[in-house]
Amino acid sequence: MITERASGFALTRPASVQDGSILPISVAAPVTCPEAEGEWLDRDIRILPAHGTYQALLPVPLGGAANLSLVVRCGRRAARFRIPVHEGTYPDSKLSVDSKFSRPPPPRAAVEQQAISRAYASGSREPLWHEAFLRPTAGEESSPYGVRRMFNNQIQSRHYGLDYEGNVGDPILAANDGVVVLAGPDYFWTGNCVFVDHGNGLFTVYFHMSKLQVKTGDRVKRGQLLGLIGATGRVTGPHLHFGVKLLGQYVSPNDLLHLPASAVEPAVSAAR
Repeated sequence: MITERASGFALTRPASVQDGSILPISVAAPVTCPEAEGEWLDRDIRILPAHGTYQALLPVPLGGAANLSLVVRCGRRAARFRIPVHEGTYPDSKLSVDSKFSRPPPPRAAVEQQAISRAYASGSREPLWHEAFLRPTAGEESSPYGVRRMFNNQIQSRHYGLDYEGNVGDPILAANDGVVVLAGPDYFWTGNCVFVDHGNGLFTVYFHMSKLQVKTGDRVKRGQLLGLIGATGRVTGPHLHFGVKLLGQYVSPNDLLHLPASAVEPAVSAAR
């Protein structure tokens, strides 16, 4: 960790910041305010009080090296910090698949994407989680976050989640407390899917289920059964795709799962 100072503020952050990661920050402010605020990736952010400082989790977009700007405000005081980002080493995945996987999606896929966008827009402003995040299933990791996926020698996409191996019927658990903002029935891309809002811009997503055990609007607890592993949607076999979206960016799920308990303190403090 390193600490940088500007205009009376002290920003503590990891010394090395990689694209696609979660960036935890701690800010000491020159004045007292109910919560600090700021700007990151052209959007307003909240920096919540914890242990005499202010803390936040920030998304670093996947896509290479960059110099990003963080603005922090407390009362009438403000400071700007420059965050250098280095490009991570992400693998390539080359697959030979049936030609149907390269065909354009049907019209219903656009309608389903609109429902997903509405779900993300409906998230709570307040943090809803209270503990460290749980691994959602017991299977081994099979496809990492960030991999460049090539089908029949053509790059089709980056992988914005983490895949876990599993058998049809294996349980899928909620990574933390939250609200189900969408439980989608057999969507074209994602199959049976669940989107959980954890508040303050943080969501976890669970795709390709064989069965849903929750419905849109349900409040769920950390470790609660959400559904069962399956092979629904655009897949070649049964597995769980687990994704994390933070302030509009898909970031590394392992970063969220490996956060220390101290990183969730702002959520605990805000909920009290």
